[in-house]
Amino acid sequence: MAVDPAPARGSTSDDGALAVLRISPRPGVAEPAGNVGDWRAEFVWAYRLRGATARQWSGFMHLA
Repeated sequence: MAVDPAPARGSTSDDGALAVLRISPRPGVAEPAGNVGDWRAEFVWAYRLRGATARQWSGFMHLA
């Protein structure tokens, strides 16, 4: 899971975000290595959060 805990307090502020990315070997690749092309990346889940406190962020991350 990756987290961008932007506070988003104002109307023009960036929103905060949480996202989960799944990485798996690309079909047909015998032994994936450090080459980025050997892997398939898929977003599993993402959520936007606006105006949350640090306590709310913490609770939301543990919920996810």
